This record gives sequence, structure tokens and C-alpha cells, in this order.
Amino acid sequence: MSSATSVAGSGDVKAGIVAELMARSVPAEGAAAWGVVLHLTAGRAVSEHQAPVGFLAREVLPWVPRVMTQLSSQAP
Repeated sequence: MSSATSVAGSGDVKAGIVAELMARSVPAEGAAAWGVVLHLTAGRAVSEHQAPVGFLAREVLPWVPRVMTQLSSQAP
């Protein structure tokens, strides 16, 4: 766990990410794994770029598409 994802409502954001991936036909196991990675990476981005503490869970969500783009460009 990271302090970047230890904010109220953070689990709801993660659940939403996983649900969106599953809606895009990603199998449940893959959606869960990617949801954790995306959520953690987006939370760390908010922590680094905005504030290390005191941000809201909803502030993580806009970073998810950026993180997806960044991670997909690094894929082999």
C-alpha cells in the first residue's frame, strides 16, 4: 500500500477503474491486476505533481488516462 492511495474513497476509484476495464472486455483477473497498477501509479502521480498529502480520491481519476498512455508506450 502507498500513502498516495490511502485516502477516503480511494477504493471506490479503484473499483471504478476495474469495472471500466471489465466493461471493455478485459477478463476479471486482468482487470483487477491492471486496476491496481493504474490506481497506484495514478495516485503516485497526484502525490508527486499536486500534493504529497491532503488530496482527494477524485483527483486521482483524471490521471488514469495519462498513466494508461504512459504504461502502454513502455510496453514491449
